[in-house]
Amino acid sequence: NYPSNPKLVKEETDFDTADRSRSENARHERWLALMAEYKGRIDVAAGEKFLADHGDAFDGSTQPSERTLCGHVDLSPRGMGAWQSAYAPSGAVQNKVTDAAGIRKMSLMAAMGHACGLSFKASEYFPKHPQFDWYEPILHDMPARQWTQFPAK
Repeated sequence: NYPSNPKLVKEETDFDTADRSRSENARHERWLALMAEYKGRIDVAAGEKFLADHGDAFDGSTQPSERTLCGHVDLSPRGMGAWQSAYAPSGAVQNKVTDAAGIRKMSLMAAMGHACGLSFKASEYFPKHPQFDWYEPILHDMPARQWTQFPAK
């Protein structure tokens, strides 16, 4: 979900691809770095590791935020600009990985919740972020689940 075609970006969006501090750009930069580092060795285990990654390509830190592949907007004081405000209860909470062998078998690995294993706990979140109280009736705990294989039957 990254607009990599310069013509499309120019004609269809106001997205600034040069702003490295933006979530989308930092995550894209991190993906490119990991793909280069793992070139020739990317498999399902590497994909699972990538989706759980907390490396921030913008500031070099290693902590969950909106700029990491694991996608923790709920932990970010920056939010995602016009898309999500600071500490918004959002981020990457479903993960899927497969490889050529899995595709041939119509099989994949998936994990619910954050891929890193960090669970979202509503009882801890809402007291810290009362601006999102309106979510309380519908937003509940989301325990991170282990990676599980989903084969075709």
